[in-house]
Amino acid sequence: MTPVEIKARLIDAGRLLVHLGLTQMAEGQVSARVPGETAQFYIPRHGIGLDEIQPDDILIVDLAGQLIAGNGQAPAEAAAIHGAIYRTRPDLGAVVLAHPSCGIAFTGIRDPLRPISQGGAMFLDQLGEAARGDEVAPALGPHKAVLLRHQAVITTGGTIDEAVLRLHLLENALKIQLDAQAAGELQPEFPREQILTVQRNFNEPRQFPVNFDYLVRRARLRH
Repeated sequence: MTPVEIKARLIDAGRLLVHLGLTQMAEGQVSARVPGETAQFYIPRHGIGLDEIQPDDILIVDLAGQLIAGNGQAPAEAAAIHGAIYRTRPDLGAVVLAHPSCGIAFTGIRDPLRPISQGGAMFLDQLGEAARGDEVAPALGPHKAVLLRHQAVITTGGTIDEAVLRLHLLENALKIQLDAQAAGELQPEFPREQILTVQRNFNEPRQFPVNFDYLVRRARLRH
């Protein structure tokens, strides 16, 4: 993608995250690595909601969260977390940090995420947990997502589409498990081989842009 296309995708991602109810007030951030620059990434400026992002609101910062280009203040804590993730995971192209209700609620219980839904299967052995922002990158390790206890959920991907859809699917999986646990004892899981098959299918790269574009179209139709 070109820089213009990535910025357009960031704008769509922000609006979609708000439409899906995955944010709280003007909090949360979505970022993407600058093409050809391993040590720089795009992130919206501090002080605006994710559904308010315009091209001029998108900054370029370095892996320490320091402003390289653009007008406005970088979101200090979020930019530091995103930068630490990009520094330790050169394979990643995008990161989302948000504050969805079920994700935050789930960090208040002791149970792990179980593969009792397709989203749950997607994150089998792919979900870390951290107590502080500076623990997020180590807790992520090779995984796809991290729960920041009582605060946030961070998801990652090779593309913006992947990072956003992983957050959507993870929040849905956490809600399903919270609802199921509230209703009674959970049923036994499927055999691990079947769960891993679902996980591979859900992580098929071609699925992400198709579903991202569909959700963006649906969100536009409702406005």
